[in-house]
Amino acid sequence: MNKTELIAYNWLTKQGLRVLPSGNPDLIGEDGKGYEVKLLRGNSIAFSPGQLEKLREYENVELLIFRDLDTEPYKILHISELDDINQNNNIGGVNVQVFHKQMKFQMPEDEQFLV
Repeated sequence: MNKTELIAYNWLTKQGLRVLPSGNPDLIGEDGKGYEVKLLRGNSIAFSPGQLEKLREYENVELLIFRDLDTEPYKILHISELDDINQNNNIGGVNVQVFHKQMKFQMPEDEQFLV
């Protein structure tokens, strides 16, 4: 668990919830509810396309958005609020970004191209 996930874990347990580290989403409650933890950088949070796609497979996931050093979430969003996002979107004052990484492939003739 990273520092922000540990803060979220502590906050959730103080709320009386029992959660376990999961991966994607970051934490899973004993009731099956998922919690994805994001650190607010400026006014933005970021997802990879694969991460967002996997989170959308779950019906009950909350995004817990923390500012650095805060011990409780700055904002809580439900995953369904991200249904219509593409590249960059502002939801409840939080800029949600989806990053598409460029990948280099090595060609046999040592030429590289970006996808």
